[in-house]
Amino acid sequence: MKRLREPRTLKDAIAWLAKEVPPAEHGMKQVQAAAHCVTEAEENNGPMIFAQIGMLQAINRRGAG
Repeated sequence: MKRLREPRTLKDAIAWLAKEVPPAEHGMKQVQAAAHCVTEAEENNGPMIFAQIGMLQAINRRGAG
């Protein structure tokens, strides 16, 4: 089983989304929300908790719900 490397910085999180999420899933609302929240946190000093929640939702985008 392939082990994912955890993103350590906001730039790592954006890079992870671009690399690990298949292009066909880039339009999913969970992925779009994560990208938006992480970008806001990185560029505009937005709330880190929103970036964290967004990333968790993107990681678990195919889970229950």
